[in-house]
Formats: sequence, structure tokens, C-alpha cells
Amino acid sequence: RKYRNGFSEKDLGLFLNKLFKNKKINRSEIFISSKAGLINFTYYNKKKIPIKEFVKLRGLKSSDIKNNIFCASPKFLKQEIDISLKNLKLKCLDNYYLHNPEFLNTRKNNDYKDYYKIFETFEKAIQDKKIKSYGISSWTGFRRHKDNSFYIDIEKITKIAFEVGGKKNGFKNLQIPLSLYMPFARTNYSINTKKNLFEFCKNNKINIFSSASLYEGKIKEFFNLLNIFIFLKKNKNKCKSSINNNLITNKITLPKSDNSLLQLFEVIEKISKNPKNFYLKFDKNIYIKSLNLIRSNKFVTSSLFGVENLSQLSQNLDILKKRKLSNNSQKKIWRVLS
Repeated sequence: RKYRNGFSEKDLGLFLNKLFKNKKINRSEIFISSKAGLINFTYYNKKKIPIKEFVKLRGLKSSDIKNNIFCASPKFLKQEIDISLKNLKLKCLDNYYLHNPEFLNTRKNNDYKDYYKIFETFEKAIQDKKIKSYGISSWTGFRRHKDNSFYIDIEKITKIAFEVGGKKNGFKNLQIPLSLYMPFARTNYSINTKKNLFEFCKNNKINIFSSASLYEGKIKEFFNLLNIFIFLKKNKNKCKSSINNNLITNKITLPKSDNSLLQLFEVIEKISKNPKNFYLKFDKNIYIKSLNLIRSNKFVTSSLFGVENLSQLSQNLDILKKRKLSNNSQKKIWRVLS
């Protein structure tokens, strides 16, 4: 609902309706998710309305809005599910995410009380056959240390889902950024048990969907920055002017959504220490190689990626022709990043 001012759902709805009508695909053959939490303030005639007007239009309270961009009140979530179903021209969604709930964690020692009403709302939507399951789609919540206010405790979340919905609760899915260049959810996220996030999810039958699997299309820029670091390490005792023009002019634009430069430079530092052991080499197939690494993870249900044109889509779909990486090959890569 947030992206492209809500038109992503509408476009997909038109496309799906055409496929169903022409019997090109059955509903059971596809898994459809949407999400709510981050607010789309764009309304009629593509006009962005102020928060006060948004609250009035939706019949909400000003206190329902967190950080001027997020809302997870039961009333709002119910509205968003209905709007999603209307846009997608569907009777039921396979999954519905709470979008970036780290914005709820605005104080230390978060008690997670908000999640009880949220999960009650989703469980009711399951009973009403509007959704089949629910989960969390988080950008930073599983990439932060425990002492960070954005950190999301998966154990607490799972426990609340159990308390609200019982053993057969609908909390089944997690969408988190995971790529060669954003490995934190796999390498550093810590929980109270000895198991890591991925093992915990497997044991609790929670699917993991990786987002930003291709680093939001900025892999080339990442490698340009990495090469600069490697070059500087090799030439640290030489005059600064020794940096050649090719390195200076290389584009190093970073993903707009990657809001942790500390983690980015931490990854670069680790790779630059052992570039020969990194296993993956930068070439014309680096995007496919990077995607294959993530989809090869036995704990990942599906690796999500975005495309801007048919050529990119065709290239990314070539991954279906490739074998998944062996466990040993994966370990070599992750070892450098751990």
C-alpha cells in the first residue's frame, strides 16, 4: 500500500484479473502478500495530504500516528486490508505483513503491548477469510543489536502470537533484508536462545522471505566502493595523489533505503581484509551469483527482487537454470562476513 502511492496493488490487481479471466493461471498457483503500517499519504489526484487531514478522513486519533509515518491501530489495519483486497480484486490474501513495526519501538525496554491488538486484528481477519496468514516485514528490526530502539525481539513476537492465536496462530512469515551486502540478519542478529534467527524461524515454522536480495540494484556501486577500500589498503603508505582517476570517478551511489552506513562499512572492511577468500568475483554475472547465494540458503523460502524492465526480469529468471550453491560454498562466503 505504501509503494508508488498505492498504484502497485492496483496494477497487479488489473494484471491478475486478466490472467484469471483468460485462465492463464489459477489462484492456488500464486502466493500474494501485501502490507500495512507505513502510511501512504497520497490521496485524490495524487495529492499528498497532511497528517491532520489523513487522521480525519480515516476516523483515527492523532496518537495513532507514530513518527509521522506509521500507524498500526486496529481500525487502520482493518481499513488497509479491505483496501488491498479491493485494489488487488481478490477475496483473500495469502499473507499480510505489519510493515516496519520497528517504529513502534520508541522507548527503551519496549513492552510490545501494541502487538496484542495488532495480532488480534490479523487473527480476526483470518477468521473472516480475508487473509490466510500474517507476519512482519521489517527493514531495520532484525539488523540491529539488542540495545537499539529499532531492534525487534522475534521470541517475544512469537510468544505474543501464541498467546493471541494459540498453537494454530497465523504468524507464519517474516520479510527481512538479506543479501551479500546486507548480511546482518544472518551474521549478527542475536536472540536469547543459542540458535540464530533462521534456525529459530525454522523451528517455529515461520517462513523467511528475503528482501533487497540484489542490494536494491546497487551491487555495482557497492563493488566500486569496495575496490576503493582495497586500493587504499594496498597503497596506504603512498601519497594520496596515487589514487588514479578511474577510482575517483567510479559511481558509488548507495541504496536509498540502506540507513546504516556503519553496517555497510563493516561489511566492506571484512571483505577488504580477505578479498581472495571472498569466493564471489565481480563480473557481468555478479547479480545472478548474488541472488543465487541468497536463494541457496536452506532457511529462505523465497528471495525477492525488483526489476525495472523486461531485460532485467529475463536475466534474473535465468537463475532457475542454475544449481543452488553447495553448503561448503555458502560457508566460505559467509565466513568472511561473520
